[in-house]
Amino acid sequence: MAANFQVIKQSIATGETSRAIELLLEAIKQFPAGTQKEIVLLAARYEQWRKEERLGIANPQALTEINAALLDFIHDETEDDMDVQVVFFSKSLKKRQRNRRVLGILIVCLLGISLGAIYFNKKETPSASVEEGASTAAQSKEKAADWKPTMSSWYMQIPPFGVRCQLTIRGITAEAKDPTHQYLTIRLAVKNVHEGWHEAQLFSDLFLMREGEDATRTESDLSVISVQPGETKEVELLFSISNAAKDVHFLVRGSESKITEIPLNKD
Repeated sequence: MAANFQVIKQSIATGETSRAIELLLEAIKQFPAGTQKEIVLLAARYEQWRKEERLGIANPQALTEINAALLDFIHDETEDDMDVQVVFFSKSLKKRQRNRRVLGILIVCLLGISLGAIYFNKKETPSASVEEGASTAAQSKEKAADWKPTMSSWYMQIPPFGVRCQLTIRGITAEAKDPTHQYLTIRLAVKNVHEGWHEAQLFSDLFLMREGEDATRTESDLSVISVQPGETKEVELLFSISNAAKDVHFLVRGSESKITEIPLNKD
């Protein structure tokens, strides 16, 4: 669906920010993958601002910043020209210095990806002989026990528009990473059961693994995945945990800052 950027601009001008974001999300597929993430993060920021407004603690300047960021996604050729062009977010970063909160969110995401890359580059390589390496690998596989969720299916509302979805864990696979850690791969099916016309938006920041008090985002790099009403899509989520981990929970972020926690038990 092509975006009517003139209507979006008019919605912002009349104070209908929610409508402007809805129109932008409807046409999200016409944007590059990187820009799609930025649009979803901006929509999530707006939902957080609305929650703060209901609590009476919202910063009025934050709404101005959100509207300014929305305008940065669109650009008119002339006042009378109905053809509009998409201006890539990366080309206008210098013009959006006032949008510090949204930019802060993006910086955190980029830092997370960078740290993940550094972490993988530092994975240890066995320096022992071939026989010793084989023995170490065998011991690691023994520690990579099977895991099962205490609850395999549940319903929750997915941000940014609170689309009701059914989430089902179809399987958990454990694989040795090194002598002290293992990988867990969760196959998660997401079905959009919302009665309206909104599509669900899935991205990496929604899925975490908590080991004790520490929670980390999935190492799977998910672009924005759209799930249409009545549609089911499956995603694979990769996590790294300690072999000695006992208190392990799979976390999914929902609308209005709600988090669903699913304890995982060793089989």
